[in-house]
Amino acid sequence: MDFNYHPSERWHRRLNLIVYLNHDWRADWGGNLELFVDPYADRRPAVSVPPAFNRCVIFETTEHSWHAFDPIQLPEDQRERSRKSIALYFYSDDRPAEQSAGRHTTHYVKRQLPAHLRAGHTLGEADVTELQALLQQRDGYIRGQQEEIAKLLQAQDHGFSGKVLYLAKRLYVRMRR
Repeated sequence: MDFNYHPSERWHRRLNLIVYLNHDWRADWGGNLELFVDPYADRRPAVSVPPAFNRCVIFETTEHSWHAFDPIQLPEDQRERSRKSIALYFYSDDRPAEQSAGRHTTHYVKRQLPAHLRAGHTLGEADVTELQALLQQRDGYIRGQQEEIAKLLQAQDHGFSGKVLYLAKRLYVRMRR
């Protein structure tokens, strides 16, 4: 789930618009937009959209608009490619109270374990490698969250000067427009 307010204003984020710029992209290469009902409960997305050239996807941004893209796995002869898109966000001044939530940043949910890893499965070397990579990703994510919390606490510790710095950044963003 993405951040729900504009970074420097109090506008509610309402819509995401993504236009894909990938000529001759194959869905089996990954990078497909995935829309989930509940990523904590569902292994598979409800909808998967390949990032084909000139395809436009528009979806509402809510506290339940879970989306991601699946891992990109390009064949050796296509390694120079990259997945390209343009994303636009649309905002409104307000939103119905029952749809509103407190300000938050993007909420990342790590993928569930692959379906083949279940009771009774004998782990092979590829499985162990995959599990190590998943644990490494999780640990990196936790470290990043801890660093972000530490930065916020340190800014809070600076009291008035931290608030002035925040307001200066906000003023800068407004003046750039």
